Amino acid sequence: TVRGTPAYIPPEVWDGLPAGPAADQYALACVLAEMLTGQALFQGSTTWAVMKQHSLPPNLPQAWPSGAPIGLNGVLQKALAPTPAGRYPSMEDFARALQQAQAEEDRRQAEQQEQLRLRTEAYRRQAEWQEQQRRQAEQQARAAQRLAEAQRSMPTRMNTAQSKTNTLPRKGLLWGAGLLAALGLVLLI
Repeated sequence: TVRGTPAYIPPEVWDGLPAGPAADQYALACVLAEMLTGQALFQGSTTWAVMKQHSLPPNLPQAWPSGAPIGLNGVLQKALAPTPAGRYPSMEDFARALQQAQAEEDRRQAEQQEQLRLRTEAYRRQAEWQEQQRRQAEQQARAAQRLAEAQRSMPTRMNTAQSKTNTLPRKGLLWGAGLLAALGLVLLI
């Protein structure tokens, strides 16, 4: 007779072979998959339907929950091999494979975070440079506007100054001529 929970019994036990450490590894892989997905990996409406599912390759999810290592499928595929010889040599090896998959995932996430940090820094620098360029363009526009205003008002000032200088000599000449005429009259008398 077969003893155990049908969802976690490996194929060799269904075939009547004794359960050993490899069977425990298989069961643990089933439990791990169920913990991460919320559903038993091998399902069926009857015990015999579940037994038949164990004879097929495991239907592992395409996407695991966030934070699960990318290499988890490979680790579980090996732990769920249909024969004990295809599984990890020991539970320690299975645990090491899980730890290695998690370490690789941690490394991958750290690299992604660093890339995100670098992109964010580059975007910040680009935004600062664009703001600096905008301010410089505004300053140049204001300077050009002041220069244009100064140039527009310059001819008026020059005309005003020229008219003053042009009238002074005339007035001076007229005054001087009047003075000479007055002196001439005085001399004649």
